[in-house]
Amino acid sequence: MSEMLNQFAKYDALELIGGRENLQYYEIIENLMTTVRKMVLAKSKPFKHGKHCLEATVDYYNFYGSLCFLLDNQHTFGLLNGLNTSQSISPLMKSLISNIMEVKQLHRLMPPTCLRSLDPQLSHSFDNYYTGIWNSLRGLANSNEFKSQEKKRKTLITKQCQENTRHLGRLLRQYNSVLVSRISFKIYHEINAQGCDVRLLDQTAKRLHQNFINHIRQINLDHILCIQSRIQRTMTGQCYVNILVYAKPNAEANFNIDLGQFRDIYEKDSIQLITFANNLLNKRFELFAKSNNFNEVNFEEWKVFFKYMLYPLNHYYYESKYIKPLFTTTLL
Repeated sequence: MSEMLNQFAKYDALELIGGRENLQYYEIIENLMTTVRKMVLAKSKPFKHGKHCLEATVDYYNFYGSLCFLLDNQHTFGLLNGLNTSQSISPLMKSLISNIMEVKQLHRLMPPTCLRSLDPQLSHSFDNYYTGIWNSLRGLANSNEFKSQEKKRKTLITKQCQENTRHLGRLLRQYNSVLVSRISFKIYHEINAQGCDVRLLDQTAKRLHQNFINHIRQINLDHILCIQSRIQRTMTGQCYVNILVYAKPNAEANFNIDLGQFRDIYEKDSIQLITFANNLLNKRFELFAKSNNFNEVNFEEWKVFFKYMLYPLNHYYYESKYIKPLFTTTLL
């Protein structure tokens, strides 16, 4: 597990990736991205030519390990291979998964320990085949498509960090400290028909999310300074919401809200869709402009934590007409 995922677990912040059940998928994506980033380096190759046979390189061992892991975990493999256009992962990841699928279908799986037993003709065939995979991934890594997506991810993260720093910096200059409530919940759908258009699900989820934001603004209007929120879908399609509420110091803001009051009912023709919220988490602490107290959170520490909150953007995010990967900011 990476340092970033360890930090999520350490600070009990797994709701930022949609819950503990999604940890395994991010671990796998991290592993695959580490593998593929090594494969696309200029000096990387699958095999080296020994005196009498092919010999696997370290990068081939890593590739083979990732390949076997995915093939042994068909649920995860099917999930990653079936992501739709709204579910954004790196083009390199998509290509690597496609290559693994092809290796499986063509029965080209080659354990490194079996290379020595291949006759020269088969050795030449496997060398060409896997070198082709390496060259294809390397070409994609240097393509405009990949560079454009990488730039978009970095820009999303940078702009979000800059916006949060700007807004919080202004508030902390005014108040010296603010109360932060980290709120999250999941959104569920019940429908009486098969194959509901995901755009309708996104629309009703977004509407429920907005109703919740409006509610907390109304009940705590005199105390709230700023709200930042985002809505996302996990790789399995589960919708979840993350909200940051910044309130005046010493405010008696209460966000232990009964989620049962938030239900969106859509009825048209023969379709009845009920969208509702559950699994509320509410964590509150005081954020100080400056503090040397070990038990207090200062602004510099918060900047680091907020960047952790944007971790999913490095690997996966969901984007549609109604659901965006960014935190939206409301100043009051």
